[in-house]
Amino acid sequence: MRLIAPSTLYQQQFIAFYREIEAAGEENRELYQPAQEDFQNYVNEITMHAQGKRLPEGWVPSSTFWMVDDSDNIVGVVRIRHNINAPILRNELGHIGYDIAPSCRRKGYGTLILKMALSQARELGISKLRLTADENNLGSRKIIERNGGMLDELKQSDEFNRRTATYWINIK
Repeated sequence: MRLIAPSTLYQQQFIAFYREIEAAGEENRELYQPAQEDFQNYVNEITMHAQGKRLPEGWVPSSTFWMVDDSDNIVGVVRIRHNINAPILRNELGHIGYDIAPSCRRKGYGTLILKMALSQARELGISKLRLTADENNLGSRKIIERNGGMLDELKQSDEFNRRTATYWINIK
């Protein structure tokens, strides 16, 4: 497994990943939907976001990576926000968000993609990361804890109308 920067060379693999996320009705599917319409533009946009350019209002710079297996299939996507200076990031979402293809879950890929993302975050100069998971999503919470996450608080999310668990991870 490895993380790669988004590339048009992986269009078929990414569309397959997106279709699986969409078919499962995943919450984050709208993040990937623009790839269906204009893949080149989608890759360009997320590349620019990593550089802090062409950010939608209220967004912060964010680096996106695709986790690919030995056959170059995309099994997951991770987004690393360079800071959490926006209220929704600070209070609700944190530094890192990721999705694993439904067919690839419960195989350790969530733990691995977060571990790899922490290494990338370190390269971006981030030393302390805030992460969140739904309070009842024990799988996501275990992934965060396996990667050094220390529980900060359990709280009601005003934005998403559910209870969340907030963690901090210190990386050196």
